[in-house]
Amino acid sequence: MRPEAEQRLRAGFQRRVDKQAAQYAPQLSHAAQLAAGSGCGQLAGVFSMQAPFRARDLGSGHRRRPGLDPGVHPGSEDDPKTVLSAYRLRTADGRTQDISRDFKNVQDPHREMGQLFRSLAPNTIGTTMPTFPTVDQIISAYAR
Repeated sequence: MRPEAEQRLRAGFQRRVDKQAAQYAPQLSHAAQLAAGSGCGQLAGVFSMQAPFRARDLGSGHRRRPGLDPGVHPGSEDDPKTVLSAYRLRTADGRTQDISRDFKNVQDPHREMGQLFRSLAPNTIGTTMPTFPTVDQIISAYAR
């Protein structure tokens, strides 16, 4: 790819990233302040998830809370494999927190399509696109 074309491509990607960052500027700023104020260091990411249109009934009057699923779900009778849908983290003080894999990084304007496009695109285009960590990457990097 010619340098001019690569520069235009990078500028286009950056415009999308900047537009996405502007949309979530208050949340990103607040999260960075919380991270710095609590001694957590640099902000690793801010994640959000669209709530489902209607919570499904889990029986006995319980309703599903969006984004908080058990760590694994058994597959159906036709597909018996286990599917990871969330991480269950235990804090140093013994509390547990469920973190859904459905959360998406608010800084990533391309979400899953960007990951797919990067993997399918020619090497120059794929490496030119900015990347943002996923929930899986954050957990594997920081959870011990």
